[in-house]
This record gives sequence, structure tokens and C-alpha cells, in this order.
Amino acid sequence: MAAFVAQYFWYAFLIVFLVGTALLTRTKFQRSYIIFLMKTRRGIGFLDRLARLAPGAWTFLADFSVLVSFGGLGATYISRHRRPWPFLLVLGILTLVFLLPVVGPVWTGVFAVLLLGAIAIAERLRATAGYFLLGAVVMAGAVLGLLGGVSAPAAVIAAITGAVGIPGLLVSFLAVQAGQIVFAQSTVPGVSPLLPGVSAAGEIGFVFPGLNIFIPLWSGLIAIIILLVSHEFSHGILARVHGIRVRSMGLLTFGIIPIGAFVEPDEKHLATKRSEQKMHVYAMGSFANLIVAGLCVLLVVPASLSLAGLVMPAGVQVETIQDGYPAAALEPGTVIWAVNGVNVSTVDAYVAQVANLTPGDAIVLDTDRGRFSLVSVAPPDGSPRGYLGFTLQTKTVPVHAGQEGLVAFLLFVLSTLNIVFLFNLNIAIVNLLPVLPFDGSKMFEELMQSFGLGKGHRQAIAKAIVLLVVALLILNALPLGSLAAAALGG
Repeated sequence: MAAFVAQYFWYAFLIVFLVGTALLTRTKFQRSYIIFLMKTRRGIGFLDRLARLAPGAWTFLADFSVLVSFGGLGATYISRHRRPWPFLLVLGILTLVFLLPVVGPVWTGVFAVLLLGAIAIAERLRATAGYFLLGAVVMAGAVLGLLGGVSAPAAVIAAITGAVGIPGLLVSFLAVQAGQIVFAQSTVPGVSPLLPGVSAAGEIGFVFPGLNIFIPLWSGLIAIIILLVSHEFSHGILARVHGIRVRSMGLLTFGIIPIGAFVEPDEKHLATKRSEQKMHVYAMGSFANLIVAGLCVLLVVPASLSLAGLVMPAGVQVETIQDGYPAAALEPGTVIWAVNGVNVSTVDAYVAQVANLTPGDAIVLDTDRGRFSLVSVAPPDGSPRGYLGFTLQTKTVPVHAGQEGLVAFLLFVLSTLNIVFLFNLNIAIVNLLPVLPFDGSKMFEELMQSFGLGKGHRQAIAKAIVLLVVALLILNALPLGSLAAAALGG
């Protein structure tokens, strides 16, 4: 059945796409070829009600989002229209939370004392350089905490991110991955599009080519809806907080495939507003996605605890299999019970057993479908560990009979929360790139204007950034060309 679905999926998809797109062309929606803009004014009243709830809180969140988005540059920008110490304090508290498990309570306490002292000094001096340095240090500390330790590469990435914000973090990772691809240390793409696809088990959903990631259909749709609604509604709410007219809301589609949503402010009205008001509108979309990602992390904890009391581990289940690697001898859904004769009931136990596996080592897997002898190979990322080419999850079974439905529901909730987190975090980061069509391009333009840079200098800086980002994206996408050629050749 899985092979049948995989074989005919794209034929069925093409038929549905063509028929649905043909029907859309008969509607009154605005379109350019098969790109449709489905506009409506419904929902604008709801935006107004949300904006009136707590306008001060919305503007505080928007300013805080500027600090998080651009680190030291963001702190400097905020200081030009309001005192930035409350935002630095909030970010500092979050930084302490991230650093505590990494450096321990003593150094975290030292950082807290130094932070309070630095904020007090910066407020007394009111110097632009002081705000920049303080914002950069606090942001860098948060990044080091999130990276899980202090090392030379982590320190460099943290310093870059601290100075220029999240775009620096993304560019750093893209540069590292591009280097690994260019020097043949990795065949994993650094960027990959989300496409409809079929899993090895015949399940319809979404895939990221080259990344061996499969997203179940319903979890993926829920994640996309939450992502679009939170992002675009946040733009609209801040527009209405500042009295900017919203002309319409809607959906952008390629044929019948939704590829985006939008809230359309009156651009002429927006252009008359102060710089910080425009910045609020631009910045809040990505920050809303970051908030959603954070909420997912918080919700995973009670969901996991609820599930933990209902199930017990019963082996390690193969989730996805990468073509061309030793694990292709298995099938998705296979349950591994033992590795080289040692029982494993969880993924952690499996990882402990293969911790010293290197390319060329033999490994024996006892499974519910028999015994398999495999030989590990080098992984696509070029690391020295042994690699089989599958992803695993701990298989669980209910502790008591009759709880199968509740367990299945909680597993779906956990899986969906992880996917919502993945989508929102990635979009929040990518959307801050200072290149069109991302919101980061408009935000960076406001930053440069606020620092008094002339039009010629702004254009030169923008051009250099665009060239850098485009070059890195092309290098990171090179493995996708090999995948496409192999697919067409196969």
C-alpha cells in the first residue's frame, strides 16, 4: 500500500492542483497568472478590538522585539525614542535563565550583579555607545546559553549575534554550513523548501528535501495555520495600535496551494508615521512567531508529564529511513529491541550503545521483524561517527488497557507542538534577514535611516548584504541540485 501511494501521489496531486486552480480562475479574486490574492475586510474589526485591549503592552512588546531582533543595534535604535533599560532588564532576566544550566549559579549571580550595574551606569551616562555595548553583551549571553556552552565557535557566533541580532545568527550558521558543503564535509543542504510528499510508510504530509524530515499532514496544516495567523495578526494589531488603516486581510496562493497570508496596511498612511511606529509594525510578526515557539516549549512539559504516567517504553521504533544508507534494509515502523545483544528500550539507551560507532563498524540489530546485520558508513555532515541513515523514536505502549485513545491523542499533541515550534522558530529567524521580501529588509532600512546614513550609503550597505545572503543561500542549496538530478535520473 505504501508503495502504491508513493507511486501515484504526484499524479493525484497534479490532477487536484490543476482542477482546483482552474476553478479559482473563475472567481473574482485578484490574480497574476496562477498567483491569487484572496482579499477580505472581514476580521479587521477583531484586530481593532485586540489593539484596544492594552496598547501600552503591545508597544512594549514591539520595542522588546526590536531589541531581540537586532541586539546592540536594536538597543541603540530604541534609545533614540525611549529609555531602553526596561527592555534590557527583561532580556537580561531571560539571559540569566539560559545561562544558569550552562555556567552554574555562581557565575550566573556574578553576571546578574554586573548586568544591574551596567544598566545603572548606562542610564546615568545616556551614551549611545553604552547602550549598544550593553545590548550586545546581554544578547550574546543569551545566545551562549542557548548554544549550551562556551567555545571558540560559540563565542564568535554570540559576538556577531550580540552586535547585529538574529540576522547575524542565521548568517553565521549559513556561512558555517556553506563552508562544509564547499569543502565536501557535508552533503546536507543548509536550506530546503517545504513540499508536499509521502513518507516511506505511505503517509501523506510534507517533506524538506535532503533533510530526512517528514511532517504528517494534519500536524503540518495546524502548524502552518498557527504560524500565518500569529504572524499576520501581530502586524495588523500594531498597525491599528498606531492608528494605521488596514485595507484588507487575506491569503496568497500559488494555484490552490496557500503560500502565505497577509494583512495589508495603507502604505501611504504608514509612510506618514514616525520611524518607531513603522518599526513596531514590521517587527511584531517575527516576534509573535518567537512567542508561539516559546509557548510550545512550555506546553510540551505538561503534555510530556501527562503521557509519561500513561505509557512505558517498549523498544526503539524506526521513524524515517534515508535512501542509499544501510538502514534501507529496514522498514519504517520496525521496532529495535537489542543492539549487539544488549537490550534497548529507549532512544537514550540506543544512543548509549552506539556512542562509539565509527564508519565501517558492524552492528547487529534484533527487531520485531528479525535480525539485521548492518555496516555503518560516514554521515552526510562529515562527522567521524558511524551512520546508518534512520531517525528513531521511543516506542511506548499503554500501562493499562483501554487507554489507547488517550495515549494516541497525547502523542499527536506532542508531535504537533514540536512541529509548531519548528515552523515558528525558523520563520521568525528567516523573516529577519535584511533582504526583500522579508520584514527584516524594512526594519534594517529604518535602522540605517535612524543612524543618519545617507541614501547612497544605505544603498551600498543594502547591496552588500543582499549579495552576501544570496551567495550563502545558493551555496547552502547546492546539495538540492544533486538531489533533483538524482530524482530526475531515477
